[in-house]
Amino acid sequence: FDNDGLVNTISATAPFTDPSRTFDPEKDALSSVKPGVWQVLPTFRGDHMSIIGGLVQKTDVLPYYLDFMSRINSL
Repeated sequence: FDNDGLVNTISATAPFTDPSRTFDPEKDALSSVKPGVWQVLPTFRGDHMSIIGGLVQKTDVLPYYLDFMSRINSL
């Protein structure tokens, strides 16, 4: 669910008072990232524990982290 009790999606975006924009990794170039603006990535879909490898249902999150770090390194 969008709010599973651990981290709700509204808290995982950006502060209401700060500038932010939705960043679509499939469409937006990294050159569009501007300092001082929160870049809100799509919500990760999965069990709230899947992002750390899962407890009940194992999820391979390595590609997620590698993609994320690749984006950061290319800024």
